[in-house]
Order: sequence, then C-alpha cells, then structure tokens
Amino acid sequence: MSFEIIDNTFQVIVLAAMALLAFILAFRRSSRSCLILAFGYASFMMGTLYYLLHLIILGHGPQVFYVAECSWMASYFFFLSLEILYWEGLRPPFSPFALAAGVVFAGVVMRVQVFGPSPLMSGALALTFGALAYLCFSALQKEKRLRPYEIALLFEMSLQILLFVASGFIRDYTRFSLYYAVDILLTLTLVSFLPRILQEEPHDLH
Repeated sequence: MSFEIIDNTFQVIVLAAMALLAFILAFRRSSRSCLILAFGYASFMMGTLYYLLHLIILGHGPQVFYVAECSWMASYFFFLSLEILYWEGLRPPFSPFALAAGVVFAGVVMRVQVFGPSPLMSGALALTFGALAYLCFSALQKEKRLRPYEIALLFEMSLQILLFVASGFIRDYTRFSLYYAVDILLTLTLVSFLPRILQEEPHDLH
C-alpha cells in the first residue's frame, strides 16, 4: 500500500477522533474554546478526507485544485478565532516585533505558495498566518511569555510551510520520506492543541 494513503488515513482517523472529543468536551464544559477547536479539527480532517478518497478511488491526487485546500484554509480561520477569543474585550498592544513576525510569516507563505500558485489562496493563507503570528507575539509582549496553545500553533504553522517545501524534493510518494515525517509531526501537533486549550481554559475569557 502507498505510504501516501497510510499517512492520510492516519491523519483522517486521528483528527476525526479529536474533533469528536472536542465536541463532547465543548458541550460537557460549555466551552466555546473546545467548540471552535472541534470545528477546526473537522475542517482539517475533511480536507484530508477529500484528498484521501481521491487517492483511493481514482488512484491519484485531486486534479481540481483548492477543494481540499479550502477545508484546510477554513481550519486556520477557526484556529485564528481561538486566538481572537483570548483577546475578547481587550485590545492587543501595538508591537513592531509582532508586526515584523506577522510580515515574515505572510511573506514566506506568499513566496513558497503553500496552497498552490493561486494568488487568492496564497493571499488568504498569508493574511491568516500573518494575523496569527501578530496576535501570538502581541500576547508575548503582554504576558512576557507565549501561551502553550500559541507555542503549538506557531510550530504547526512552521510545519505547514516546511511540508510544502519538502514536497518539492519528493518524487516518490509511495515510500516513507521526510515529507511524511513532517506531516505526521504536523498531525500530532494539531492533536496537542486540545490539551493545551484545556490547560488554559481557567484563564480564558469564555
């Protein structure tokens, strides 16, 4: 069996389980944070599921681009919503350092075209990553430290960029390679979002 199918199946199963767990916790704890995260997990999983079904049924990746990418993009909107929730009722302090970090993340996304050559998709992801980086580093200025969720989020964003860069060096997707190592690490980093959010909830504004 192609490792591409194994990797994507692993991600679908893991994220589906995390989405279900986050939904259950959201209703049991009346937690907006868990509910938003559940939608983020579900969106990411649906993008991967579309890609996986295409591989299994047709034997190759999707030829109609940006269907899976739209779902992955939606997941980052939910992750951004989680960060905005932290600032609810507050105003992030202006920080040249945070602004520079946001510009760097946005610039790298545009330069390497993480979600493909479409200016619309690359631009949307660049703005989202830029906003996430800005808010994370604004929180660093406010709290003098990064929250656990923000550390995991910045790491996951970096892995998403690295995943696309690694894909440029892969010719055989049927065998294990650096690309799959990065993708598995990305999946596990996404998993870490939930315990980190639960760890922060007593201090969250919800």
